[in-house]
This record gives sequence, C-alpha cells and structure tokens, in this order.
Amino acid sequence: MKQYFTGSLNSYKTSKMFEQIADYEVIYTLNERDALHLEERMIKENTPKYNIKLVYSSKSPYIKVFIDSKNLIKFGFSEKVSKKHNSENEFYYGPLFYNDEHKNFIDVLKSFYTYKEGILITKQSYREAKIIFDEIIEIFKFKNNDFVNKLYDEELRFASLFEFDNAIKYQKAQEFLRKTKEPQVTEIEKIFKVDYIVFKQINNIALVGVKSYNYGITTNFFIKYFYW
Repeated sequence: MKQYFTGSLNSYKTSKMFEQIADYEVIYTLNERDALHLEERMIKENTPKYNIKLVYSSKSPYIKVFIDSKNLIKFGFSEKVSKKHNSENEFYYGPLFYNDEHKNFIDVLKSFYTYKEGILITKQSYREAKIIFDEIIEIFKFKNNDFVNKLYDEELRFASLFEFDNAIKYQKAQEFLRKTKEPQVTEIEKIFKVDYIVFKQINNIALVGVKSYNYGITTNFFIKYFYW
C-alpha cells in the first residue's frame, strides 16, 4: 500500500484512482498466498473500476489428476472438487490462486509420467497406471523427496547444455512445491464463517485473541490485554 501513498507508482491510472479514495480497510492474512486468494475473490465479487485483472480470468482453482478409461494418466483443472469422484482413480489438489505456476508444474509432471524414453505412453495396464498415479499423489502430499531431487537434477542438466528456458521450467517447478508447502488457512475455504477465540494467562495478564475466517481467509484478527 505504501507504494500508492508515496507516489512510487506514477501511472495515470494510479493517480486517478488515488484521487477517488474515500476510505480504505486493512485485512490481515497469515501469508502471501492467503492474501492473494482474498484479493482474487474480492476483485471477482466487487468488479472494481481500476483493478480488473482477475474479473474475467478463468476459474480453475484445483489441479485434477485421474486415470482415464484407457488406463492413461491425465491432468486437468477443475473449479471445484466433485462430490462423486473416485478417490482410487481421481485426485484434486488445491485451491490454487492465479499467480501459481501450476500450469508449468503440470507440464513438468507430464514430461515425467506420461512419456517413457521420450515417447508418449498410449497403452498400459491399470496396475501400471495406478503405480504412477499413487506416486504423483505422494508428490502433492510432499512425501516424494526423490521427485524434488529429480527436478533439481534436470535443472542442472539443462543449464549445463545452455538450454536455459528448460532449466527455468524445472526451477519454477521446484518453486511451486516450496510455495504450496506453506501452511494454508484456505484448506477450510468451504466453510462460510469460522471464529476462533484463544485465551492465555501470563501472571496477572490475560490475553484474549479472536480470529475470524470467511471462506478460509483471515478477515479479522485482534488481541485484547487485561490486567489485574
């Protein structure tokens, strides 16, 4: 916000927007990802005059991994988790936000798991597909450290060949995993509103904290101190 009030953003749009500000509100979130989730939701709900970057963006907050009828691994995106999905053959990961490198990450996964020795896999048994499927799920659950090492090795390999575009691709895939491993309040995004109250006593001081979540985003947080 400081960049707007100090004039470091010197565009015509910014100056006009600043002239029309009557009031503003600060909402605290636990991390950058939750802040971006909140920003995305508020822009789509309020359709602001100046910040319309996300108003018409496609809604695809979940990565979908599944085994199709031909026993092939497929990747896609979904606006929500299907209530009737088969957990044995179908997996959803998210929610994501627009700034995630999820499309790049999916491309990297495809290069590892839908090709064999450079040739697209067009036929395999269900058992073979299930082994691959379970391995991919382990990646999204951060239980597959071998895959992280493979990403790093591929980055170094392409860099040594001066194929820097490919090296960056694998570097971004590693960054995607690092970012998505951050603690996420948005896991409770399906709940409309949740309030938590925390009480702690330290000698003659009582601390009472109240935190409110609206669809998984921290919308209010304050602490009161009481002495006696």
